[in-house]
Amino acid sequence: MKMRSFTTAGITGLVLAGAALAPVPAVAATPAPAGTTTEELFGPGPGGMNCEECLEENLERYLDALLDKKMAKYQKLFKGEKGDTGTQGGPPGPAGPAGPAGKDGAPGKDGTPGEAGSPGKDGPAGKAGTPGKDGTPGKDGPAGKAGTPGKDGTPGKDGAKGTDGAALLKQATVVTSQFTVDNGKQAYGSAFCPGGSKVTGGGVRRTTILTSGKVLTGYSGPTTGPRQGWSAHIYNDGTGLTVTMTVHAICVPSP
Repeated sequence: MKMRSFTTAGITGLVLAGAALAPVPAVAATPAPAGTTTEELFGPGPGGMNCEECLEENLERYLDALLDKKMAKYQKLFKGEKGDTGTQGGPPGPAGPAGPAGKDGAPGKDGTPGEAGSPGKDGPAGKAGTPGKDGTPGKDGPAGKAGTPGKDGTPGKDGAKGTDGAALLKQATVVTSQFTVDNGKQAYGSAFCPGGSKVTGGGVRRTTILTSGKVLTGYSGPTTGPRQGWSAHIYNDGTGLTVTMTVHAICVPSP
């Protein structure tokens, strides 16, 4: 009868089952019964390799692969006892020189606008500007309405006896003068007596026939100034035409 037994007392065996690795309890060597023969557990392996060597090589390879995958789980099986605390090192070294300044960071985003401040006080008044140039004179406005006739004045004193009227009338002359007034405009016209004579009367009349609008007379009377004559001020109120007016002055020789 043959028996296989461990030849070394107290050896701890390892069982490989797929990916599992479990410790096997230590087995004490048992002497073979009388009348039996014993042989080594680890006989020759493949290629003449000792089975103990074969197991050691495969076990080492398997443990390396297993610990690579589950180091945290199995490394405590091979961890030794904690050593004593080492001697305290020397004092801290001196502080190193300051490093170069870093580059400026990117500009930050604009902050939220603050609340509007209170209005400031009014500034001092500025100096007066240079007076502007006179504007272009405006156009003459339309003639005003005739005023209310005034009250009769106090009769004057009797004058000196005049020249015989009948004789003067025989020497009277009538002087005429024409002028035109554009639509919506006003104009003046005068007829002057010859030298050495004076004006005794006169008037103004329209020589253009109207279809619309009207012609207003602002003034018709003796001229003022050194020359004797008759003057008229006329306004063309919407006739749509250029109106022709004739002024008459009645003149007699001066006494």
